[in-house]
Amino acid sequence: MVRVIFLLLLFANVISAFQPIQIIDKPTAGLLNKQVMIIDVRSYSPNALLADFRYSPFKRFQFGFSYGATDIIGSDTVNFNGSHIGFKMRFRPLEEGIYNPALVVGLNTQGYGPIVTDSSGYERFLYPSEGGYIAASKSFMIWMFTLGIHGSVNYTFEREDLPAFFSGLNYSTSVDFGVLSNLYLLTEYEFKQGDVDYYGNDDVSIGLWNIGARWNVISNFSVSFHMKDMLGLNKELSYDKVNGYGVTQYDREFRLTYFNSF
Repeated sequence: MVRVIFLLLLFANVISAFQPIQIIDKPTAGLLNKQVMIIDVRSYSPNALLADFRYSPFKRFQFGFSYGATDIIGSDTVNFNGSHIGFKMRFRPLEEGIYNPALVVGLNTQGYGPIVTDSSGYERFLYPSEGGYIAASKSFMIWMFTLGIHGSVNYTFEREDLPAFFSGLNYSTSVDFGVLSNLYLLTEYEFKQGDVDYYGNDDVSIGLWNIGARWNVISNFSVSFHMKDMLGLNKELSYDKVNGYGVTQYDREFRLTYFNSF
C-alpha cells in the first residue's frame, strides 16, 4: 500500500512538469524547459491577431515578446498596436513538491483585445496586462484525471492614475482539468479591484470570468478555444452601438500554440 501511494505521488510530480504557462489569460507557475521556445498566436475580436514568442535560456527563467493588430482580414485599414509591444519574463524560485506548490514571480506588459479609450480619455487594452505578478500552482492526479489549481496576485500598470499599491492588486484563481490525456477544460476568475469598465463604471464586484478548452493535437502543438468575460464586465461587448440593445455578453477567442527545443 505504501508503495502504491509513493508511486501515485511520484506520478503526480511528473505531471506537474507539464503545467501550462497560463490558463487563458491568468498566469500559472508553469515554466518552459531549458532551451525551449514557444510561439503562441491568438485570434480575437475585432478581427485581430496577437503573436507571442517566449524562450527559456535557463532552467528557472524565461522571457518573451508579443505584438498584435486589429482588422487583419478584410477591407478596413490594419490597426497595429503601435508602441504597445508586450514584454514578458518570469523566474521560478520554488519548484513544486509533494506538499508545496510551485511559485513564480513575473512581469507581463501585454494586454489583450482591442485598444480602447475609456470615459476618462485614458487609452488602454480592453483586457489590461498583468503587470507584475506572483503565481502559485499545484497539480494532482485523481484516478485517471489530472487537476491543476492555480492562484495569482498581480498589479497592472495600465491605469491612468496608479492607486495605492494594495488597493490596486487584483486576485485570480484558475483550474485546468484533464478529461482525456490530450483534452483539458479551463476556467479562471479574476477578482477585480479598483478598476472600471469601458464606460468608467465601477464594477469591482463583478469580476472577470473566462472558460475554455485546450486540445493537444500532437506533443508540441495545441489548439484552444475560449469564451471570455462571461459575466459582462466590459459592457461594450454586450451593447449594440447602432441599435442600442444588448447582444452577446462574452468574447470568443481562438489560439494556436507551438513549442520546440533548439
